[in-house]
Amino acid sequence: MPMLRFKESKLRQKVGSAIEAVSIACAHILAIAALVIIGGLVIYVR
Repeated sequence: MPMLRFKESKLRQKVGSAIEAVSIACAHILAIAALVIIGGLVIYVR
C-alpha cells in the first residue's frame, strides 16, 4: 500500500513539472510573438 502511494506522488510530481515546463514554453512563445508584432508595427509605421 505505501509503495502505491509513493508511485502516485512521483507521477503527480512528474505531471506537475511537465505542466510547469509547458506553461513556461507558452510564456516564451507569447513574449517572442509580442516582440515580433511590436517590431513589425515599428517598421510599418516608419
